Amino acid sequence: MIQFRCEGFFENKNEMQERHELEKAIGLALKQAEIGFCGAGQSGVGSIELLCYVRDLTKGSTILKEVLTQRGLLEGAVIAYADCADCVWRVVHPANYPKPFSLLGYQ
Repeated sequence: MIQFRCEGFFENKNEMQERHELEKAIGLALKQAEIGFCGAGQSGVGSIELLCYVRDLTKGSTILKEVLTQRGLLEGAVIAYADCADCVWRVVHPANYPKPFSLLGYQ
């Protein structure tokens, strides 16, 4: 999951277009690496989320960070994964994220 803050309560048209382009870029990068895909995107409650599925967390995180860096979006992004063993979300980026990850909007 990649989460960004959006300007208003819901994303504006420019943010939605950027999200769609980012979904395509991430999906292509994950497909080329043969480790996953970008499955969906959504917005609301002041945030934008992209849901990505990867078979290898380390490689997937690296690819996500590379694509976000290329687009100047890594700063301000939160990358998290669902730890199914503990039923919690764990933040991968930024390294010392100070609070629990929330699906209820960018914190």
